[in-house]
Amino acid sequence: MWRLSPRDHQCYVYIARHHFLDRADLIAAILTGANLRDANLGKANLEGANLGKANLEGANLSGANVTSEQLDKATSLKGATMPDGTKHE
Repeated sequence: MWRLSPRDHQCYVYIARHHFLDRADLIAAILTGANLRDANLGKANLEGANLGKANLEGANLSGANVTSEQLDKATSLKGATMPDGTKHE
């Protein structure tokens, strides 16, 4: 499991396309404006992560711990697999 950000620290993360971060611990990570296009975030823990203006187009979020409020702040979810397994249009 990856651990990129403890709860009490800010973490600015650049993540290139196609990175596999399944089961990653991204608690409270600041992913504002991050390009997470086509990233595998399946079962990732995104509790409290800032996804404002993040590009999640085509990302796999199946089983991820993330709220709809967090996802609403992303720039794009087009084609993303949502935490419940459905495809976003």
